[in-house]
Order: sequence, then structure tokens, then C-alpha cells
Amino acid sequence: MTTLNPPTVWAVPDQARTIYAHAREAPLGRTLFVSGQVGVAPDGRMRAEFAEQLGQAMANVEALLAAAGMVLADLRKVTFILTRTDDLCTLERVRQTRWASSAPAAVTVLVAAALARADALVEIEVTAVRHSVFGDRAAGLLWWIARWARGFAAARGRPLSRINEQGDWLLRDLGLERSDIQSPAERLDELRRAIPFQ
Repeated sequence: MTTLNPPTVWAVPDQARTIYAHAREAPLGRTLFVSGQVGVAPDGRMRAEFAEQLGQAMANVEALLAAAGMVLADLRKVTFILTRTDDLCTLERVRQTRWASSAPAAVTVLVAAALARADALVEIEVTAVRHSVFGDRAAGLLWWIARWARGFAAARGRPLSRINEQGDWLLRDLGLERSDIQSPAERLDELRRAIPFQ
């Protein structure tokens, strides 16, 4: 996971670095899209005050993450929608204590005239990405496979010489020379060795 706060964009203040990042680049993995969660408890009752609704909405998000086998660290994008600007300070305080992170999700906070449910004061929508259990090496392997598959698909219907040219392109891309390889089996073995997943 890469946090992007480049110097070409305004600097994130130190006090906000645990709850805000301009952008997060997610590695290949499982993605969870969570619909906007409001302060409704499991028994169906809406909490009364903003802080209670916020806490319940956060608990709902946490429960959905857990159901997907994910944790808060997997959050990549969070959108908070409030109906009152007066609640911004409370939101900031609760976020600092409950969802602070050394690598926070990319966050957007909006204030809207109303939410779909009239008594809702806050709604939270999130996107989470669970890093591949195989790590970056598997992501690299999948990237190479996808690239090879695109090349193979492009070669379909071409004469055999064109397919060999496509194979040469893949070998060059992997930093190999055709002269190093004697047969299709050896070519496949060489490709397997060159792919960053071992």
C-alpha cells in the first residue's frame, strides 16, 4: 500500500496525518465496497445524537469489514456525509481516537442538506482492499500473466511467425534473448524463471 502526498499538492498538516491522505494506491487484492452506513443499531433502532449515530455507523462498517475477513487497516477510501456543519469537530475528534492510522485511507467529508433516512445525521461509505495473501510477488505474477494474456489474445488468428514475434516481444520484455532458448519447453522454463514470483 502506497500513500501519496506529493509536494505538488498542498501539504497535509501534521495533526491530520493519522486520519487523512491525499490518495492511497492499493495493491492487487480482494476489494470490498460498503454501502453508506448510518447510525442504525442491529435491532433496527436509529441512535438519537450525532456522536451515537457516528459510533454506530463506524461499528457497522467495522462489522462488515470483519464479515469479509478484513480490518480497519484495509480501508482505502472513506466518505463521511453529515447533515450539519456543527458536527464536524465531533467527527474529527472521534476519527482521531477510533480510526487513526499511520497509513490512513483517502477521506472525503461532505455536508448535505439531508440523507435518505430523515433522522440520519451521518452516513459512512467505504472501500476496502485486502492485500493479496501472497503479497507483492503474487501481484507481480498476475501482472505478467495479464500482460502475456493480452499479447496472446492479440496474436490469435495471426500466422505462426507472428506468434513467434509475440513470444520474442515477451522475452524482450522480460530481459531475455531468443538465442538463449532452444525449444518451446525451454522457452516456457525460462519464462517461469524470469517471472518475479517463485
